[in-house]
Amino acid sequence: MPAWDLLPAGGRYRLMTARGCPYNCNFCMNPNGRIVQRRTIEQVIAECELVLSAFSPKDPINIWFDDEIFTLDMTRAHALCDAVLAAGLQKRMAWWAQTHVNVIDEALLRKMKAAGCKRVGLGLESADESVLHGIGKGLTIERAHAACRAAEKVGIPLETFFILGHPGETAASARKTIDFAVRMNPEIPIIGIMVPYPGTPVAAMAERGDGGYRFISRDWNDYNKQIGGALELEHLSRFRLEWIQTMGYLRVFWANARYADLARFVWTYRRQGFTVLRKWAYGIAAAVLPSAAKGGGELRTT
Repeated sequence: MPAWDLLPAGGRYRLMTARGCPYNCNFCMNPNGRIVQRRTIEQVIAECELVLSAFSPKDPINIWFDDEIFTLDMTRAHALCDAVLAAGLQKRMAWWAQTHVNVIDEALLRKMKAAGCKRVGLGLESADESVLHGIGKGLTIERAHAACRAAEKVGIPLETFFILGHPGETAASARKTIDFAVRMNPEIPIIGIMVPYPGTPVAAMAERGDGGYRFISRDWNDYNKQIGGALELEHLSRFRLEWIQTMGYLRVFWANARYADLARFVWTYRRQGFTVLRKWAYGIAAAVLPSAAKGGGELRTT
């Protein structure tokens, strides 16, 4: 059992029922390896009981199951939800989990909701079939659409993850992804920009200049999907990627008439938004007054 007693109390606790992911996404560091190692259901229930009893976490979603793919073994996921229900934990526990569109269906989503699941994360990545074919995730637009609609039918809100800047990405393929995000209308849209994490195929491609990639920074502070700046594409500049990203966030909320949600989203992520605005202002100043940004066009390595 993790030594939770050595940590301060918190509003939310992140637990794992299993670690490892068998998929081969070209952008993923996969720190837990390809071999999936599962805890027993009894261990998971015991840890949930411990955390809920000892710390009484108060966040609206107080348990986050951080498995890479929570429902990879769908039979086990059903059994875990049954165990949660048998222990009555759904009355004390509101939880989040992420999974893959290939291993989720309406029946399992319905069981998860009954067991206290309040939100599901899905990595959809792109809405361009040619892009999806090359990233190693093993998903299709059809499967992504089916998973989203199943969640909508059951009534479980979605948190969806998209990436702009896949190998060979174009403005047209990026716009397809944003259009798809608008149609799926997730509760929380997460639209990131590709990061060349060390050891990944994408990083190797960027080193060689393949896929249209070029490094613009090797500063680890720039290795961030939201406010970073490590990578761009030959025909899709960093500014253009960030512009599509920003407009994508706005469109998901605005096109679906979710104005209050947009206001909450902007307020929640205001610091990140100001960071992006400062970057843009700096870029404009550098273009208009090159001396104002001396060295700004050079590759940053510190």
